[in-house]
Amino acid sequence: MVHLKRTIVIGVCLLVLSCGKEGPAGPAGPPGQDGSAPENVHFQSFTIASADWTQLTNALSFTYEVPALTQEVIDSAAVILSMKRNNLWYVLPAQVFTVQYTWTYQLGQVNVYVSGTQLPFDLPCKLVWMNDPE
Repeated sequence: MVHLKRTIVIGVCLLVLSCGKEGPAGPAGPPGQDGSAPENVHFQSFTIASADWTQLTNALSFTYEVPALTQEVIDSAAVILSMKRNNLWYVLPAQVFTVQYTWTYQLGQVNVYVSGTQLPFDLPCKLVWMNDPE
């Protein structure tokens, strides 16, 4: 018991002593980039409105036209779709509770599918594609 009390007292003392005034600020760092996205990264945001879903037998579907999805993008870019549910962003495919979110893309369009619910809802989405910078 004495050992435990001694360890606690030493720990508290170290904690208190380690909290001191900060030293002087260091020199300024080099200027950063201008904040714009690299030229090889592209994105497009869109929201699927509840009225825009198409009812399939066991799912909801939506097709979004993206003319920028060219054959070159399909052949050489990484393409990612994310969606926002319950104030969180998810990269598709995803499962949120019992609802499955999947997607496909092809020349000029993105197809989003939702299974596990028959109720249409608004779904904010972000499409990102990154070309090889070379």
